[in-house]
Amino acid sequence: MKKQELILIPCSGSKLEGGIENLQGRKLIEDIYQTDRLDDLRKEVANFFGAPTPEEFHKKPSLEAYKRYSGNIYGKISNEAWSEAKTRDDLEIVIVSALYGMIYWDEPIIKYDVAMDNSIRRGRRLNTWWRNNGLPEILSSYVDKNGFELVRSFLSGHYQKAILPAVDEVQAEWLRYEYPALGSGSNYYRGSDINDIILNRHIECPGCESRKTKRITRESYKCSDCGQKYRV
Repeated sequence: MKKQELILIPCSGSKLEGGIENLQGRKLIEDIYQTDRLDDLRKEVANFFGAPTPEEFHKKPSLEAYKRYSGNIYGKISNEAWSEAKTRDDLEIVIVSALYGMIYWDEPIIKYDVAMDNSIRRGRRLNTWWRNNGLPEILSSYVDKNGFELVRSFLSGHYQKAILPAVDEVQAEWLRYEYPALGSGSNYYRGSDINDIILNRHIECPGCESRKTKRITRESYKCSDCGQKYRV
């Protein structure tokens, strides 16, 4: 079955130590048209921040991305959900990463210390650098190549800026999940909503059944289409 939905989530500043050298697993860079381009961008970021380059990744201990990241988003996605993700033929999850650009949720990755709000060339933030150097085109191509019908973006501000204007270039419907009233605690609820979507607990407006919703408090949502406020 064709994967119909794509979930986009940001990487995490908090990461677990350890891992296994030469850990095998699927790699998103092998499933895109612009393999060389993404590889070159990763090298440039790694060289600037003194991180291991792609040629050195296999020499470092690796963990699957969803196990490596330990921030609030990942803390709210249950083991049950990750296990379900492995069986969902209609769903894919891609992580937007400050070092890697884009990776699969279960892709082996090293521990690194690079963030999207770090400064790179001439004081420019890394998210702007990724955007200006082709990450939106790489993402758009991946979405269209795989025929996704729906993209659910849980990217927070710095990560959303890194992939603009992909939202206007893909053929798929694009839903951005926003948490305007939750401030620094928004990632907790991002993780909770991602968990529910993986487990097929879709949050929809009870009035018009739209999937374009915004969480506005800890327990309530507002429909982006009809404006109705509701609790789940």
